[in-house]
Amino acid sequence: MKRQTTILTACLLLISSVWMTAQAQWGGPSTDPHEMAAQQTHMMVDSLGLSTAQAEKIAVVNGTYAQKFQEVRDNADGDFKATREAMQQLTHEQDQALRKYLTSDQWASWQEIRSRMRQQKRQGRHHRD
Repeated sequence: MKRQTTILTACLLLISSVWMTAQAQWGGPSTDPHEMAAQQTHMMVDSLGLSTAQAEKIAVVNGTYAQKFQEVRDNADGDFKATREAMQQLTHEQDQALRKYLTSDQWASWQEIRSRMRQQKRQGRHHRD
């Protein structure tokens, strides 16, 4: 059973890696929630050195919240403030769920990675203006 789980996880990571490469070459990041969750999980596995057990649990959390984020985007109706508040609440909930499966060192690393990603995103916005 453990070997099957390891093989399944390796296949999932391989597929998501191939998909991310294809997306980068053919038009940028995906907006499909399942693909986004797989990409985030893959990045976390690589960046944080997650175990197979952690990767499986993190994949479930990321998948669940990617779908919730998509639902908020789909129902935004142009209300930026409400959408932002809903996204912030979901981010907080996702953080709490992720934190359960990460060591304290992994959590600290994840916070640093996300901080850098947010900073890069903000810088990207300023360059487009």
